[in-house]
Amino acid sequence: MAMVARQSRGGGKPPLPPPATAARQRDDTLLFETPEELRCPITHDTFVNPVLTAGGHVYERSAIERHLAHRSTDPLTGAELPNKSLTPIYILQSRAMEYREASARACIEAASEPPPREPGAHRPIEYLRRGVELAAGTKLAIPGLPTETLEYVAAHPGNAYDELALVAFARGLFLSGLRDRAAHVYFSLLQEALCSKSDVPQAAALLAQCIGCWAGEPGKGVHVDADRHVIEKLSGLVATSGQGSGQQAALTWTQVVDLAGTAGLGDTFALRQTLTPAHSSPSLTAACVSTCSSGGGLAWPHQ
Repeated sequence: MAMVARQSRGGGKPPLPPPATAARQRDDTLLFETPEELRCPITHDTFVNPVLTAGGHVYERSAIERHLAHRSTDPLTGAELPNKSLTPIYILQSRAMEYREASARACIEAASEPPPREPGAHRPIEYLRRGVELAAGTKLAIPGLPTETLEYVAAHPGNAYDELALVAFARGLFLSGLRDRAAHVYFSLLQEALCSKSDVPQAAALLAQCIGCWAGEPGKGVHVDADRHVIEKLSGLVATSGQGSGQQAALTWTQVVDLAGTAGLGDTFALRQTLTPAHSSPSLTAACVSTCSSGGGLAWPHQ
């Protein structure tokens, strides 16, 4: 049983990721590399149901049961086991679940952060897939990761589904009431579309989805209040889009206005009034508010 103490306690708990509120100071190594004592030596995945064999080693129950169905040896040493008994290690299971939940939450928040992204940060899709990997097969309730989103992302691995997975993620965030974070995901997709020189209609559609996260937000009223609210939110993302890791394209307010027109969002005059004389950065002005007040507002899309 000495080996159990080493594997289940290991001289103290392995470090957990910091709280999600400190996402920009997180150590991504802790998110993407499960501590060794919390990993099954057969699957190399984070434990869900760790058990102890008669040989004194700990494995994921499903993995060791598959092994013992055809053999009576220890997978690590190859030595013959005295019997095939398996003993649950509840302390280790609890710590593995703590790690899964803390890391999954941090990954989901990292996947939906606003710009700028930290230098060296992973792409949003990488955080999303890691969060899904940690939450899958458990009953963890991760904010912004409803069951439908988790199942879709888990069932569609591979680069070909990256954009669809992020769109499903953004929709899940929106339905969970996390409108700002949903908008951040759409905006990130918009930046990547511009970086990869995707067609303009696709970029315009992503902008419409981004704006739709804020349009009609509870407590923001209609017309002038709604327009001001959307413009303030959008201008904040545009202003910081060129900072950070350089993985995504910087946007100008002129580009946003043009894409809004392509998306068929209606009258974009109020948006144009927020341009500075140099047409380089957004600035809410009295002219913008006056335009919104007199014209009945913009045709913002709704989710």
